[in-house]
Amino acid sequence: MGITEPDYAAANARLRPPFFAKLPHDFQELSPSYRAGNPEGLAAWQALEHQAIPGVRITPKMKQPLTWARLESIKHPTLLMTGDSDLYTPPSLLRMQAQHMPHADVQVVVEAGHSPYWQQPVIFNQILLEFLAKQK
Repeated sequence: MGITEPDYAAANARLRPPFFAKLPHDFQELSPSYRAGNPEGLAAWQALEHQAIPGVRITPKMKQPLTWARLESIKHPTLLMTGDSDLYTPPSLLRMQAQHMPHADVQVVVEAGHSPYWQQPVIFNQILLEFLAKQK
């Protein structure tokens, strides 16, 4: 999310040591269960990842810092979703975000990492469609 609050930054620093960014992206984003149990899906994800990031990853600069106060100002229903094996946004960080988003619906996808839409597409789509149906 790019949250700039010191407590959130400290939690992220505890999660990911400096060498984390040098690890293979499939290790960073896909769950161990998926990497071990779906070699074809892993190979397809790796092929797409190499096409999507042909060189240095570019991170856009934010015009305004994303603070807890800014998150708390969101009045629209928001779906926050992560995988239970997500190394970027594990459930504990997602709950930290949700504490500052009163209209957030928090969902954790089992045996998924940072890319639950790829690893658990049926469950991901079910969660998304149920969330959207509630917004009518």
